[in-house]
Amino acid sequence: MRFFALLNFQQLMAAFFSALLFMLLFIVALGYIHFHSENDQQRLTLIHARYHEQIDGRNAPFPLAIVLIIGGTLIWGFFYILFYGIEQVRL
Repeated sequence: MRFFALLNFQQLMAAFFSALLFMLLFIVALGYIHFHSENDQQRLTLIHARYHEQIDGRNAPFPLAIVLIIGGTLIWGFFYILFYGIEQVRL
């Protein structure tokens, strides 16, 4: 039990606003930061498929945030397996 009930609320708000800030930065990273090439503007505007409900399909550039997430996951998975194996051998 905590001595100060306000501390629970402060930690909840800190977690909430840090999660909100992460989501906003993630949305910006997905929408605006991508690998640049010479035909980016053409790929962003050229429509190559039309679906129901006026949804247009484009061959947009791949977001840098997704590349970092996939790469970080693979690197973390490799080192997790490696260090978990080393720790189990020592026991």
